[in-house]
Amino acid sequence: MARQRLPQRPIREICYARSWRNGGGPGARRWGDALVPARADDRFSNDVGHIGRLLLAHDGTWPINGDVTAELEHKLAESLWWTFVLADKLGVDIDDAFVQTMSTIEKGLEAAISRDA
Repeated sequence: MARQRLPQRPIREICYARSWRNGGGPGARRWGDALVPARADDRFSNDVGHIGRLLLAHDGTWPINGDVTAELEHKLAESLWWTFVLADKLGVDIDDAFVQTMSTIEKGLEAAISRDA
């Protein structure tokens, strides 16, 4: 089965295009109300913390206003986007890293299943 590449570059290019139009460059810190990519690590960390609270809300142990499922969908997707931004910033080929990591996990699970059989 052919693997599709993750859509990180088009989104980043749109972000940079907007940044250039607003007088910034690839290192610009602001994109509308968002910080990119210089502070992407802060934004990513913030979103991960928010996901943690949403998981508690999903389990009924943290009160929030609004639709927990919709918020989880949004924050999980947004965290993926920040992952793409950070990978690009750090020079990590996230597609290859994902495939290699999943292969390692798969082999480990298969070995565990074989031992348990």
